[in-house]
Amino acid sequence: MTSTLFALAALLMVAAEPALAGDGIDPALVGTWKLEWQRADFFWAIRPDGVYRMHGPGAPARQLGKIEAKQGRFSMKSMVWADAGTYKLSNADTLVITGQLGPGTWKRVWTPTRTGSQEPAGPGACGLVTADEVAQLLRAPVTGGPDQRAGEGGCVFRSQLGGLDQVSIKVRQNNGSFFQNLRKSKEESIVNVAGVGDQAYVEGARGAVPLGPLQFLRRDLWVTIGVGLHPQSTMDDLPYLVELARAADQRLGGFALPGPDAATQKRMEEFEKARAGGWKGSLPAGQSMPPQKGPK
Repeated sequence: MTSTLFALAALLMVAAEPALAGDGIDPALVGTWKLEWQRADFFWAIRPDGVYRMHGPGAPARQLGKIEAKQGRFSMKSMVWADAGTYKLSNADTLVITGQLGPGTWKRVWTPTRTGSQEPAGPGACGLVTADEVAQLLRAPVTGGPDQRAGEGGCVFRSQLGGLDQVSIKVRQNNGSFFQNLRKSKEESIVNVAGVGDQAYVEGARGAVPLGPLQFLRRDLWVTIGVGLHPQSTMDDLPYLVELARAADQRLGGFALPGPDAATQKRMEEFEKARAGGWKGSLPAGQSMPPQKGPK
């Protein structure tokens, strides 16, 4: 019965490892699917390399693994579940899977075919990528826009399939070679990334999960791209993160950081005026007006 497919209790038990169906994945299965049942939303994203993940409020925990599927037969395995059986496409958007728990019907909710907008998503860091490019990483349709949680001029994209998966993009000035110093301090926990910016690396790599943000430097602009995937992001997601970073890098040529807001600009002008008058102190935290006379 559909209602019993991937039942939560059963998924917490590891079955005997099934025989593999053969190398590769049927291209018709690549995309993101939603289980047709009466419970909470349950999504299944399948990539061309066979990596799959299940997410959504109705999905069991820790469902991140590999699937092989060819000629109507499949085999899948994660840390907490293994299964094998048959599959059938009733049409391009309807998939019937029959495994240990019986048959279940899945409807396609996203396809990797690039049919979305090819225009940058908005101002600031949102102008470095398109929603369609971000969708390739999140494996879902996305919405995005400016978000202060990603910093001044930053941008956040969220999956439309529940909104838990997201990508954030932040751009800042590399003052005082801080990027290079930070990179050096993390040498034991990063992997260098070629072909992005003047130099680039990703944090939390070398087997660690979740995958950390990708940081790259182009001239004096420092770009940070973070990704949050459920149940978690891993090194398997790095090629898609790098592809998104390369797209952002290509658009940096005409990018300019937004200037300070009016209040900050006024404070800076007052500070410079005080310094020109001979004041050599520092501006106390929270003080918007520096003293106009130097210390006695």
